[in-house]
Amino acid sequence: MNSFSLTPIAFCTLFALASCGGGSGPALSLDPQVVQDITGGDAPGESAAEQGERSESITPQFDSLFMTNIHYRTSLSQVPRVVAETSCRTTYCNISIPALAIYDVISIESLRDSEFSGTENSQSILTKYDVTLIESAWVQGADERGNALTGTLDHSEFGSATGAITYDWGRLSMRFAAAFGDLADAAPSTSGVWRGQMSAVTQNSDDFLLGDATLDYTVSSSGGELSASFTNIKNLSRNTAHVTSSVRFRNVPVSSVGIYSQGTLGNRIEGAFYGSGGVETAGIFEKSGILASFGAKRSQ
Repeated sequence: MNSFSLTPIAFCTLFALASCGGGSGPALSLDPQVVQDITGGDAPGESAAEQGERSESITPQFDSLFMTNIHYRTSLSQVPRVVAETSCRTTYCNISIPALAIYDVISIESLRDSEFSGTENSQSILTKYDVTLIESAWVQGADERGNALTGTLDHSEFGSATGAITYDWGRLSMRFAAAFGDLADAAPSTSGVWRGQMSAVTQNSDDFLLGDATLDYTVSSSGGELSASFTNIKNLSRNTAHVTSSVRFRNVPVSSVGIYSQGTLGNRIEGAFYGSGGVETAGIFEKSGILASFGAKRSQ
């Protein structure tokens, strides 16, 4: 597997493609009305192009990055499945498969410098808790393709993606979720509740999941702590409730600079508060076979 690359082909397009707006690219798979019906969401409050314009304006200020592990599946019988471990340090993430001695790094700078030369299509799916989700699909050349479910707030972005690439040795597919934004650089000064959406994929399939995100934050002298609840989880690819209907993390410590984390690889949550005063929060989690991202706005 000497030609194996850890850098996700889908990652450079995970949020960038939303800025391309609609198009005549590959077919999309989700029916917005069906998604709204099974999730209780409203008709989209903005178009993919409108959200893309906002993304272009805020991306230069982004200074943090969070990623789940990347789950790969190959066509090689000797290595059918591979999990790349991620360890993120504010502006970059180390990605590694120790057993294969493969290592890589993805950073905010590399995302800004990445270029997309393929074709794509995107559509608004729904709006809920003032967060609009966008579905994107793309192809690049004859060998690369991908799908994503993303959301862009005023100071942060989040999303989940699947992708595949064909090498001379065979086919490689991948699944992951990520979030990044403009750090608040301080924990919120008052307790409150942030509500928004969760976008996810499963580690064993290309199914997209959507759920409600509620984060309750309590202030303290050291920064505070939060409890995160992800509920009403639906499988959008199958138009049904997901086998795991909710995921929760309790007593997650929040640092004085507004960054939080708890758990270990495969069962963890990581994120931060974004914008002046921490008006938004976004991050990732892994639990119960779910690779998720989330974005939420302060509601009280």
